[in-house]
Amino acid sequence: YALQVVLPGAAVVAEVDIARSVLVADGRSDVVIALSLRDQQGRLAREGERFEVFVEPPHQTRASADAISAAPLSALGPGFTSTIVTLGPDGVALVPLVPTRESGHARLRARVGGREFPLSVWIAPARQEWFL
Repeated sequence: YALQVVLPGAAVVAEVDIARSVLVADGRSDVVIALSLRDQQGRLAREGERFEVFVEPPHQTRASADAISAAPLSALGPGFTSTIVTLGPDGVALVPLVPTRESGHARLRARVGGREFPLSVWIAPARQEWFL
């Protein structure tokens, strides 16, 4: 009887998990982008791995918005906002963005172990009931 332990290698692929993301711009609830990391063999990265995610304007990470609210003078001005995220047991990290009504592409970059992965996701407009 032999026990083989396989640990995932360094992340070489970062991708958006559309099924676990919440991609609706309704202006009330957080937009959530689910990211997964995979190694060269396609295995999910291990739980607990931490990495940085940069988000392009007009979108902003929830963590950055909370930090600016807590200390308004610490904001560095307009531009990318970033946050550190941690992979969960399912190999997915959730990146919450502040609520927005702005639909369209959200562009972000994941920095993992010195490598950067550019990512883009479509945020759909919320369905609205129209009446006259």
